[in-house]
Amino acid sequence: MDYTIFKEFSSNEYDVILFYHYTNLNPDFNFNELFDKYEEVNLIAWSMGVWVSSVITEKYQNKIKHKIAFAGTLKPVDNTYGIVTGVYKATIDNFSPIGRAKFFKRMWNGVEIPDMFKKHKAIRKIEEQKEELIFLKTNFKNLAEPKNIFDIVVIGDRDLICPTKNQENYWNGKIPYKTIDAPHFIFYHWKTWEEIIEYAISDW
Repeated sequence: MDYTIFKEFSSNEYDVILFYHYTNLNPDFNFNELFDKYEEVNLIAWSMGVWVSSVITEKYQNKIKHKIAFAGTLKPVDNTYGIVTGVYKATIDNFSPIGRAKFFKRMWNGVEIPDMFKKHKAIRKIEEQKEELIFLKTNFKNLAEPKNIFDIVVIGDRDLICPTKNQENYWNGKIPYKTIDAPHFIFYHWKTWEEIIEYAISDW
């Protein structure tokens, strides 16, 4: 994905920086310099970003107040704890305009895709997205499971991309998690970044 699907999300309290296009696990980005400018830093990770952000920000985790995982695990391609391996391979093998459209439909459980998602769907090129999928698959295989940095997990109870049961299998016994009535793209319950964070940390 990219930043476009979050275009209509607003914030009065936070500056927001979005990371996507994962083809480098050593970004040329000074997190310390950025984090030191703020009284509070929160991490919201979604889908593959759950794994990626654990790898990249582990050494900065003490500077992050709330670390929230949405719809993902630290074994992102796994028959028991993540996306089913055969499904991930088929997604790469068949990634094309038609294949991507089918993927988006699965993100919404095969029902009608909301107009706001259609309006702001990712503008990235097919080739770039496929490159990212291959890069992630290679690194999932070659790198050890990262240390869990998260203190809050939210799972959609209708997730077909990273199956709900597999997410529950992974997080059960590690940290408490919440389930919410949502497919893989979990965020249309809210309109602001504040609402997302407030929901995640409530009752914690």
